[in-house]
Amino acid sequence: MKFKLLLFLASLSFGITAKAQYCAPDLIFGCILGDQVDDFTVTGINSTSISDLNTGCAANNWEVDMANTVTFAPGGSYAATVVSGTTDDNVEVWIDFNDDFTFSSGESVGGLNGVGISTLNFNISIPMGATVGTHTMRIFITGDGTYPGIDPCPELVGGYGTGEVHDYTAVISSGTVCNPPTGVAATAITHDGATINWAAVTGAIGYEYVVDQVAGNPSVAGTGISLTSHAASGLMSGTLYYFHVRTNCGGGNFSTWVTIPFTTLACPAPTGVTETAVTATSATISWTAVTGAQGYHYAVTTSMTPPTTGGNYTTNASVPVTGLTALTTYHTWVRTVCGAGDTSAWNTMHMWTTLPVSVVNVGNTDFLLEAYPNPAKSTLTIAAIGKGSAIATIQLTDITGKVVNSYVLTAEQMNIDVSSLSAGVYFIRYADTDHRQTIKIIKE
Repeated sequence: MKFKLLLFLASLSFGITAKAQYCAPDLIFGCILGDQVDDFTVTGINSTSISDLNTGCAANNWEVDMANTVTFAPGGSYAATVVSGTTDDNVEVWIDFNDDFTFSSGESVGGLNGVGISTLNFNISIPMGATVGTHTMRIFITGDGTYPGIDPCPELVGGYGTGEVHDYTAVISSGTVCNPPTGVAATAITHDGATINWAAVTGAIGYEYVVDQVAGNPSVAGTGISLTSHAASGLMSGTLYYFHVRTNCGGGNFSTWVTIPFTTLACPAPTGVTETAVTATSATISWTAVTGAQGYHYAVTTSMTPPTTGGNYTTNASVPVTGLTALTTYHTWVRTVCGAGDTSAWNTMHMWTTLPVSVVNVGNTDFLLEAYPNPAKSTLTIAAIGKGSAIATIQLTDITGKVVNSYVLTAEQMNIDVSSLSAGVYFIRYADTDHRQTIKIIKE
């Protein structure tokens, strides 16, 4: 240092005019341990940015890249990222606002202590009174100093042995900062969309938005919009999304991005499953339509386990099924198709039984067998209207055909106690000399 001072004084004594310049770093170890700026990125206004990537270690631990320029507005705050070649490095940034070839503590505009990390994300904040014009911006990363208070002119005698310095150009615009949107919130979230709203920004000519699954700021321009809301659609159900929005103040001047997360609802399973027009070999299955559904998968099986494949596909909420077997218990399975590869769970199992093939009416007389109420809870009334003989037999069987109880019917009507039966499907099998008939009942 003394040698440099003597050289400077000597130059004055010989009448040589010394050209002012910024201090050079004097680092004995420099980048040896990985204390270096591998990447530096920051985005300013007017579509300007610096993206200095994979730089390695500069000669003499000092990269001077004044052609790399970014424009800031007074009062603005700009997200910056520095990637170090190691962990536990600290970084600080200065802008020489008064152009006196020194970086004072009052010209520090941001930094971070990177404890245990190599990627340092921080903001470069420009004071409202920053001098308009073109200035030098310095970045110093080191493992020897602590932010704030890192020395912009590091020397070994000052306790600095490791690190690297980068110098760039920062332009302070005469314009005002473009403020980001506030009050950003997602509402009306469904399985395939959401509505995102935000407060209007004074002076904005519009906004840009991006919907993706990345938490970080978008790397590309967003979709322009003049409104302060956006209805996102066509999304996957049960999925985490991020909505990014920024203000467009015109002339390439954009605010920083504002990001909020939201999660779409699960694809809803159909409800209200019913079977109508049931015969011995067919039925119509129906369910309540799901808003926004592209279609449905359905299956009618004898298994109590949900299908492992998609089953049949339909866009309707009611379909006929045929080719069934008489007096057989079936299970209706339906699930919603919300999109390609996006389906709900199967509906809760819905059990029902087909009718017998036919009713035998040997005497060719008018006959009607009824059981009510159906479903029944405690007492079931059986009515055999037009029964032929004085005595008829009735068997109550479970779904497997096992006889649960037997009765003798001497009149056209009788009551039986079913309160002790387990809930499920049962059958009433009636027989007299002229008629034989089976009907299904349900015990609640």
